[in-house]
Amino acid sequence: MGRTMEIDLDDGYHSDGAGGEAPAEGADGGEMSGVGSRSDLQRETSVLSENIIRIITSGNWESLLPNSGNSVEVGDHQVCVSYDVESSAEYRTWEWQGHILLYDDEQEMYVPEYVYGNYFEPIVKTESLYENFLDRPSYGLTGIISNIERRLNQTK
Repeated sequence: MGRTMEIDLDDGYHSDGAGGEAPAEGADGGEMSGVGSRSDLQRETSVLSENIIRIITSGNWESLLPNSGNSVEVGDHQVCVSYDVESSAEYRTWEWQGHILLYDDEQEMYVPEYVYGNYFEPIVKTESLYENFLDRPSYGLTGIISNIERRLNQTK
């Protein structure tokens, strides 16, 4: 099994109900409990996704150990994160999967629920003179000088 790494987040979310959220109600108006309440799973999944996206966009994405096959702890949940970038793509595709443990009052135990999420991170492409040389065919020093002159004329 892969190693586990904990990532501390202060998101203000309290699973004990201290967050000021009302309990979910069933179709008959009664209160739903445990795994029977899909809103608990949706809320936990949403919080998990927001936390992962916050880590990615903050630039601290190495802490997620992407593409390592190791799980990391984000908040109270274990997830495995990966990303993929195609050479022609304008975004990086992030994907994560793992389990969220929800308490089921009827069974009086925690039940793991599978979660999956993704995020498309835009990639900012920077074009330097060197990258410009790699993209255009040039023949020897004459071609390089021509590319430099053409580039300088474009910026004027």
